[in-house]
Amino acid sequence: MAKLDAHVKSRGADCMRGLARAFDVVDKDHNHVLDREEFKEALAIWDMTGLNEAEINVLMAHFDDDGDGLITYSEFLHGLRGEMNERRINMVTKAYRVLDANHDGVVTLGDIMATYNVEENPLVQSGQKSPEEVFKTFLDSFEGPHGDKDGTVTISEFIDYYSGISAAIDDDDYFVLMMENAWKIVESDGEFALDDERVGRLELQLRDKLLQKKKDTESETKCLLNAFKYFNLSGSNLVDIKAFTRTCERFGLVLSPAEMQAWFDSYLGHSAADVPGHINYEAFTSRLYPEDGVNVRPHGVDTTPGRGRGIGSGDGLDESVVSCGQPVHLSLLVCT
Repeated sequence: MAKLDAHVKSRGADCMRGLARAFDVVDKDHNHVLDREEFKEALAIWDMTGLNEAEINVLMAHFDDDGDGLITYSEFLHGLRGEMNERRINMVTKAYRVLDANHDGVVTLGDIMATYNVEENPLVQSGQKSPEEVFKTFLDSFEGPHGDKDGTVTISEFIDYYSGISAAIDDDDYFVLMMENAWKIVESDGEFALDDERVGRLELQLRDKLLQKKKDTESETKCLLNAFKYFNLSGSNLVDIKAFTRTCERFGLVLSPAEMQAWFDSYLGHSAADVPGHINYEAFTSRLYPEDGVNVRPHGVDTTPGRGRGIGSGDGLDESVVSCGQPVHLSLLVCT
C-alpha cells in the first residue's frame, strides 16, 4: 500500500481520471469488474510497475471489499480514496451550499463556472497544468466520459469529485485553504471570538459576492440596501440576525449559524443608541462601502417596507431589484 499511496501523491489531483482510463482499457467485456489479471494490467497502464506477485495479492485483497475475487470500479475508488474526514467534508458541503442558492440540492454547471476559482487548484499552482486544462477536467468529472451528462451536479457528485482531490492532499490545513480560496468561503473552526482580521475578511468576501450578483446598471451599495429592505420585516433601517443572515446568504455568503451570529454580534454595541439585538443596516453598508457616501439615518427610521407589508401592495419594491440581476422566485424570499 505504501507504493500505491506514493504513486497517488506523485500523480496529484488528476490521478483518479488516469485510473478511470486504465480501468476502461482493461475492462474489455464492459462488465465493470476486474479479475486479478485485469487488475494487474490496469496497474501497469496506470504506471504502477515493478510490483511482485505478493504485493499484487495484498492490493487485490485491500480493494476486493466483498471477497468475491473481483474488483469493481467503485471498490477500487473507495479503497484508494478512503473517506474524507469531517473537517474536509464540512468544507466541501459549505462550498456546495454557496452554489445551491435555492437549496434544492442541485446546481448547474453554469452555477459552478460562475463561481469556481480554478487558479487555486494544486495542479495550477504547481505549474503542472494550465487553468483551462484543469477547468476542463473539472467539468468532465460531471459531464465527460465518467459523468452522467445531465447538466447538473448533486451534492453526492460534488463530494465524490473532491474525494479524489482529497486523496492526493495530505495536509488538512492545505485542503481547507484550497477550498476557501477556490469558493470564497470561510471555515468554521468552532471558536467564534472573531478578531478584526477575520471580520475584515468576511466583509471583503461579501463585497466580492455583491460584485458578482449585482445588475450591470446598479451599484453594489444599492443592491445590498435593497436586499436588506426586502428581508427586513420591521420596515425600519434596523435588522436582526435573521434578516442579516438571509441577506448574506442571498448573495452566496453561507456560514454556520454560530459563525454568522458571531459576525453579526461584532457590530453590536458600537453606539449608545443601538437597539439590543439589532444593527443599522445603512451603517453596515457604509462600513463596507465608505467611498459611496451612504446616507446613514438615525436608528429605527422608516424605510421602504419589505415582505412584512407584502410585495405588490403599493410599496414599489421591484423583484428584479431585490434579486440583483438574478432570477428569483418570490417564494424563495419569504421569511418563515
